[in-house]
Amino acid sequence: MQTDHVESIRAAFAEVLQDALEPLRDELSQLRSELRSKLPDDPEMTAQDVAAYTGTNKSHWDHLRLEGRGPKFIQKQKGGAVRYRRSDVDVWLNERGAA
Repeated sequence: MQTDHVESIRAAFAEVLQDALEPLRDELSQLRSELRSKLPDDPEMTAQDVAAYTGTNKSHWDHLRLEGRGPKFIQKQKGGAVRYRRSDVDVWLNERGAA
């Protein structure tokens, strides 16, 4: 019986959280659209650029890349600078429902 009560509280909390996050998702989507309109068609971006584009931080993208869980990236030489194509980031975000 107590498990049912905990589950109902958890479900209610999740619903409230989803409702609270929805306006933020909409705002982030709008900001991405504005940023897209100011960038070339498919620019190469640094992890810092991707962080600004997605409203996250650079270390998040570094960790995803190192764990093999992030979007495709470009590294022209071993140990060289890492770049992401915006289109690859967009595809990766869309596959996760984050765009």
